[in-house]
Amino acid sequence: MRSGAYVTTDESKAARFKKDADTIGSTGKLVRDIFGELRIADATSQDWTRLNETVRRLPTNHGRSSRLRELTCVELIKRTDNSEKRQKRAAEHKIGKERLSPDQAELARAQARIPRLAPRTFQRHQKYLSAPLDHAVMMGRLPHNPFKSYVMGERSINELRKGQAETARQIWTSEDQAELLKTEKWSSPKTMIDDAIYWLPIIARLSGLRSEEMLQLKPENIRCDEGIHYFDIARGTGQSLKSESARRMVPVHSQLIELGFLELVEVQRKRGRVRIFDSISRRTHLSNGQEPRSESPLAARRMMMRPDHCAVDPLKLVGRNSGVVKPSRISSQRPARVQRRNWR
Repeated sequence: MRSGAYVTTDESKAARFKKDADTIGSTGKLVRDIFGELRIADATSQDWTRLNETVRRLPTNHGRSSRLRELTCVELIKRTDNSEKRQKRAAEHKIGKERLSPDQAELARAQARIPRLAPRTFQRHQKYLSAPLDHAVMMGRLPHNPFKSYVMGERSINELRKGQAETARQIWTSEDQAELLKTEKWSSPKTMIDDAIYWLPIIARLSGLRSEEMLQLKPENIRCDEGIHYFDIARGTGQSLKSESARRMVPVHSQLIELGFLELVEVQRKRGRVRIFDSISRRTHLSNGQEPRSESPLAARRMMMRPDHCAVDPLKLVGRNSGVVKPSRISSQRPARVQRRNWR
């Protein structure tokens, strides 16, 4: 990657550099949207407070599409508030009409809320605004940093995170799992072995891998030691980790092997594919929040489930009497008729 005088061959470092550059650009746009023609030196305490309050109300998907980027942050917030009001009214109507249980009602209300900017993202915007102001002070352009006292510290950010509503990862119920496994994706032998939507929820449930870890898996990340197959979760070209502690080895569950996961790995290796799940673009799925194309929308929405987000035994997702079938060998061949598995 080349950006001005900065050159690197490390793709993961380049990706982080680009992400930071995008966030800095986004921060500048937010300041322009909120302050307009107001000079930084003329901003009052009320102006800085208004800036913080406005940025915190931004939806998490702000700036992820060209359509949204055309809106000012104030316009986007107003639009998001109106959408959330409609969704909440619809949720209350559903709760009353269907006489939902208290747990179901709570879930419906949570799903009606539109997630707002995460505390860590808010903190990054504050940092990217405060840093150039510190530089201006150092260069003698400003007598002091007027925003410094409004930058939230680590303790305050952690408090915000504790009180943050968990809308993106709702607890799975037995009804959710049954609904998912009834869909054609998991109950039809016509499902192809290289269909990512089929595999990702099952791997997440049985192995506890994060969505990014699964989507960036390469055939060489599936290793075998003394007859035991395992996922080698590590950094590499085009591969990143959430933290250093995320570097680990996870055994491949026997049910994944029975369903043909190792066959998929071999198919992709013979095809010369870089990633096992190369049918899903990292850019379109993970960057702008779009769902992958699938005849099973429920599956696409729930690809990101993990064991700690489930209210029942995770193995029951693909366990006895689940109706999950083994997919066909490869997408270029006519589907073979496969019997439902008799799990033990």
